[in-house]
Amino acid sequence: MVQDIDQFLEELRLKLASIDAAFVRLRAKMQIDAQRAEEGVRVRLARVRIGIERDRATRVAARAQMSQWNEGRTAMTSETIAARKGEEELASLRSRADQAERNAAAALQLALAALDEAEEAALEAWLARRAARSDAPRGGSFRS
Repeated sequence: MVQDIDQFLEELRLKLASIDAAFVRLRAKMQIDAQRAEEGVRVRLARVRIGIERDRATRVAARAQMSQWNEGRTAMTSETIAARKGEEELASLRSRADQAERNAAAALQLALAALDEAEEAALEAWLARRAARSDAPRGGSFRS
């Protein structure tokens, strides 16, 4: 499980670094040429959407795994676990531990997917703000 957490953290770092780098590049494009920046945003948005669609099955499976875990989970107190150990029901405890690890892996997948969805929302917001500014009446003021 520690390796799974380490792997998730590394994937999370890479994903955040990728998003950060994309936004740094985007900001530079915005400063150079607004039209080219919009094209860059649209290209990045298309890539993000492709990734979201590609990972859709993984997200669905992860949500199903978490739902299955939540439905089948029983309240296992330390006393219950101790009693099962005493009754030599270690196989049952190991199975529950395996299920818990699969649930954790599913939750990690959903967390990574949420980052993609957040990036998509941010890019859509940028495009919407740009459209609102370009459609604003000349000479009027608006808040950004």
